[in-house]
Amino acid sequence: MISAIHAFCLLKTKDFHGDEQECHCSWDAKSDQKLSAHDYAKKSGKEDILAWIARGYESEEEAEEDDGIEEIEGETATERRKRIKALKSGKEKHAFAAKTVEKEDSSEDEKEADIGPGPDPKWDEIIAQRQSGQADLAISRLGDDKEVDPALWYCKQVNNLKLRMPPGVLTSLPSELANLKSLTTLIVSNNSLKEFPSEILKLEHLKNLEFADNQVECFPDDMDDLENLEVIDAARNKLTSTEPLKGLCNLVTLKLDQNKIKGLSLAYKKLTRLQTLSASHNEISSLDEKMGRLGALMSLNLSNNNIKELPTELSNLSEKVLHHLNLDDNPIKDSKVKKILEKGRAPIKELIAHLEKEGKSGKSKKGKKKAASEDEEDDEEEDEVAVEEVRLNAQTTTYTLHPKP
Repeated sequence: MISAIHAFCLLKTKDFHGDEQECHCSWDAKSDQKLSAHDYAKKSGKEDILAWIARGYESEEEAEEDDGIEEIEGETATERRKRIKALKSGKEKHAFAAKTVEKEDSSEDEKEADIGPGPDPKWDEIIAQRQSGQADLAISRLGDDKEVDPALWYCKQVNNLKLRMPPGVLTSLPSELANLKSLTTLIVSNNSLKEFPSEILKLEHLKNLEFADNQVECFPDDMDDLENLEVIDAARNKLTSTEPLKGLCNLVTLKLDQNKIKGLSLAYKKLTRLQTLSASHNEISSLDEKMGRLGALMSLNLSNNNIKELPTELSNLSEKVLHHLNLDDNPIKDSKVKKILEKGRAPIKELIAHLEKEGKSGKSKKGKKKAASEDEEDDEEEDEVAVEEVRLNAQTTTYTLHPKP
């Protein structure tokens, strides 16, 4: 087809340009005789070229691909051709994106296949698990074991894993932890862990993480990757900050007792499911006013800290929901609050009433200003989140549609 068209161009270039040369003109142009390419084709009986022009200068194969694209009244062949080209371009981009996702999924499947069965198990518990395919695996090795059986990290069918080793043996978890993609519960309490590997963030189904009685100094960065986490028991470690937990919104239980935490940095507004918050025996000196937004809170233990003042916003906690409150052994300045707390461990109704009264009095003006400031911070935080989502989406789109060669 192309050679026939080219030949026709060469045949008629005298009329278009005055001498024979390769034609680069528009097919809509007319010669000195006021004849267009269509006129010449019709005059010379070039049916194939007439058909080609009628198709909008596309081959038969391209025309077939155009089937199903609605025609627009008054649209010229050139305009239609450009519109179809744009539509095709968009489809190709979407197709490429789909192929990219498919390729990534395929890559993950290949990686899963590459993991293989792992080394032969040595421990009886792992041998039994391999034979039965059971989802629960509890291992307590308090004898002379010096290391964890490497086969443990290839028990891919395990959902709930509890592991306890002799003192000083389990100081870290291996990167192979990521192989246990089905884990929903990981209990490694009473060990000698000092940190978590970044691979723990790949356990996307993890709901329960317990590592009490270890020596962990900080939570992993990007903890919000574990968006399904509901329970964290990190009591009796060496933690100093809860900042990495600010992205977790599905927490139901959070235990942080006996650490070195100075403040509770949490996304209070988003923790609509949090029922238990325990952070006794830390170094907390003040409480965030937004703690009063924990509408589902049933138990709050902040005893043995350095808390001197209770924010009046705590009066927003529901006395019908909050059943346990322990603020013992804190240097609280308000004498009325001290007297209320001395009456017992659950003076919730009276305490909430007092804080509510304080909130309505002149003493609360400062607190109200702080609350207003916090609301502004919330709005700014939401704006930042929205901007970040747009930025990440833009990055994803750029990467998907324009990959590196």
